[in-house]
Amino acid sequence: GKRRMQTFANYSDAKADAERIVRELANGSQAAALNASQSRDALAALERLDGHFKSKGKRVSLNKVEGVLRVELRLAGEQLRRRINADAPLILPSFTKCSGQTF
Repeated sequence: GKRRMQTFANYSDAKADAERIVRELANGSQAAALNASQSRDALAALERLDGHFKSKGKRVSLNKVEGVLRVELRLAGEQLRRRINADAPLILPSFTKCSGQTF
């Protein structure tokens, strides 16, 4: 990980914070290893998952988001392909008349 510099008023405050971080890491918490930006991103992702649960009634873990997104993107791609295939006969004939090329 990256080093983070933090300022404390005195040695005892710095030591107490360091001991808290060590305890969290020892207990399996990885939150202490996140910087502020990563922490905000993680909280935003969890809020989105909570919103998904409220709208769909189904819980999705953060670990499964990649698979869910992949499925949703694939479905969106299929819908786009169907739309293009449905509109292609309407668009291509007029395009070929203008360009003089046949496809």
